[in-house]
Amino acid sequence: MIGERTVAKHRAAEKGVKSTHALAVGVMSAGLMGATAAPAFAVELNAPAVPEISIDIPELPQLNTALKDAEIPAQVQDTAKDASKEVSKKTLPAAKKVNKTVKPKVDKAREENKPATDKIRKGLKPVTNELKPVKKALQPTIDRLMQDQTVATLVGTIVPVEEVSPAAKAKSKAEIQRARGAKILKAARSRIGDPYVWGASGPNAFDCSGLVMWAHNQLGIKIPRTSQDQINGGRHVARKNLQPGDIIAFYGNASHVGVYAGNNRVVHAPYAGQSVSEVSLDSMPYYGATRYY
Repeated sequence: MIGERTVAKHRAAEKGVKSTHALAVGVMSAGLMGATAAPAFAVELNAPAVPEISIDIPELPQLNTALKDAEIPAQVQDTAKDASKEVSKKTLPAAKKVNKTVKPKVDKAREENKPATDKIRKGLKPVTNELKPVKKALQPTIDRLMQDQTVATLVGTIVPVEEVSPAAKAKSKAEIQRARGAKILKAARSRIGDPYVWGASGPNAFDCSGLVMWAHNQLGIKIPRTSQDQINGGRHVARKNLQPGDIIAFYGNASHVGVYAGNNRVVHAPYAGQSVSEVSLDSMPYYGATRYY
């Protein structure tokens, strides 16, 4: 069975957790403690018993402390949604620490006991089939809860997020992509005011493709050097699907490139005598766009 210290820590953590975050810690507890029920199912199904698991989680009290310390500023107390976001933001580091420490142990236990648990799941299939309508009805609520990064991180400690909420997993990928694009844009914007120098690729002077390459390099993303090669690589993006960080090419021969900044604007290194600046996307004839992140 799970050690008494672990059970006590689960309960201690839950006392200071509110709303969706209490649910997440509860799922962690249930997920770990579920191992105690497995031997009984194994006997019923004549399957090998899953070894009892004891996992100590000293980080859970830290998560509890973080939740208690996450004071909600007056300006975001207007709605429960804003308050929940603020709590999640302040407690996410603690949740990530729990995930980093515990998940490898859980994954190892899952892998070692896979044959036994697979047989148990097969035997329980009639029950799970009966519960499908219930799960279908609850899925929209589950998907909404799993959009909270702290909740998703804690739940993901015990079970793959995509098993709980495929939509949350897809959203997570999109969020990661948008975050990387935003960092590329931030890097490009940090050079606004630097002079245009033909053939330069930073750090204090740039030509158009040199600026685009330098901005991507700040995230460890390697892209071609020239504007034509840059636009011909990556993944083509339709104009209606542009997002910050995408590479935009201009003119009929794609002789000029910049970094899309959102709101129909682009950061680019114009030409000799000018400096890196942010301008309207419509200030030059649009050629196409691509994405490397």
